[in-house]
Amino acid sequence: MITSTTILIVLLIIFIGSFIRSAIGFGEAVVGMPLLAFFIDIKSATPIMALTASTLALLLLITSWRKISFNDTWQFILSTMLGLPIGLYYLKNTSEVVIKITLGILLVLFGIYYLFVKNLPYLKNEKFSLIFGLFAGILGGAYNTNGPPTVIYGVLRRWSAQNFRATLQGIFFPTGLIITLSHGASGLWTGFVWKTYIYALPVILIAFYLGNKIHNKLNEDEFKKIIYFFILIIGSVLILNSVL
Repeated sequence: MITSTTILIVLLIIFIGSFIRSAIGFGEAVVGMPLLAFFIDIKSATPIMALTASTLALLLLITSWRKISFNDTWQFILSTMLGLPIGLYYLKNTSEVVIKITLGILLVLFGIYYLFVKNLPYLKNEKFSLIFGLFAGILGGAYNTNGPPTVIYGVLRRWSAQNFRATLQGIFFPTGLIITLSHGASGLWTGFVWKTYIYALPVILIAFYLGNKIHNKLNEDEFKKIIYFFILIIGSVLILNSVL
């Protein structure tokens, strides 16, 4: 039975994840999912986090859509959709542990490299979005980890702090909405999920307001260091979740 204390803890976790997402544009699932899994079952945690992420993406789009790099966005979304069924195939036929550990190691190395190396590769045009988008779709379909390739693409494209957060939402919202609706179609939208989400709405709004304040105060160098740091965290979490 879910107690009121558990609900409060879940709301606190949602607040922390929502604050991070509002400040830098991603990362709420990396922080939130492992923590939620300690207190509620994964079949409830997953749709709750998806509903939260879709709500935040919509709020960020409404307030910053003018800063989206649309040339990157539409191609990335298209190739992501193409990659989703491939990922679903690998979900059934490939070891999840091996793929997650490999992805985690690559992300850790990527984060370390970009924290300490100054001469960064630069993708001069959006044609590479098709490659990164396809990879994101495969990982999203297989392991619900479409975020890392998207974030890395933004880093290599040298999006500014404002463009980075806004463009990520332009990509994450439509793809995330499909994932969210698929949860409903699969019967994961239970009474507890909707009750928790409704309770969380004020928490999400407060976290969005505070995270947005922090985002507007970050300079470019600070923002980039935070992004690289979270890439390290994502890689580390993937590795730990696979071996523990």
